[in-house]
Amino acid sequence: MNAAAQKIEILPIAQIARDPALNCRAEGVNEITAAEYAEAIASGAKLPPIVVFKEGSVYRLADGWHRCRAHEIAGKTEIQCEVRKGDERECRLYAVGANASHGARRTKADRWRAVEMLLRDPAWAVWSDREIAKQAAVDHKFVAPVRASLAGTGAEPQLTERKGADGKIRKVPKRKKGKRFDAGRAAKTAPKVLAAIVQRWPKDEPIAPLLEAVRVWLAERTAT
Repeated sequence: MNAAAQKIEILPIAQIARDPALNCRAEGVNEITAAEYAEAIASGAKLPPIVVFKEGSVYRLADGWHRCRAHEIAGKTEIQCEVRKGDERECRLYAVGANASHGARRTKADRWRAVEMLLRDPAWAVWSDREIAKQAAVDHKFVAPVRASLAGTGAEPQLTERKGADGKIRKVPKRKKGKRFDAGRAAKTAPKVLAAIVQRWPKDEPIAPLLEAVRVWLAERTAT
């Protein structure tokens, strides 16, 4: 968004919508951190403006949750805001990478939540891991585990195509299904495995501990 689309305004804190779904902090606002900021404000420090997105008469908080809470603790009723035009999705897209370079350092859980917020959106879930990483300000290798954790839960849309950073659409490879466990085959294989262990067992070591371990293991599983 260009500079012309942004402006600094003093807004009543009560007028700013603080939707928890737009907060990329996994644990929400840390009251201790907010209190430390409040002390600085009381001492005369001027913190950077918070960032809000305006849609009609609604102002949504995108960045500056701790600063906003700190002003409340310090007894302030107004706060300086950088106002941008945009709806809820534009606000969320900005929020996911907002704390990467300032404020309290993001935890792994914070970064995980930011990536999840993108992957849960059908329009953004089609982006490549590198594009998701770029928007959330994380390493591209961090995205794959988050995507995998959502697969099959219904949280991430089922995708057949994915859009890369170059704008090209590519097919998503189908996941290979694992082989079904064959109990009969496992039962036939077990004696061979035990025989191989016995064959390699040191001659100067007693075999009794191994046999006892097998006996106990079988007893525990046949007891029920």
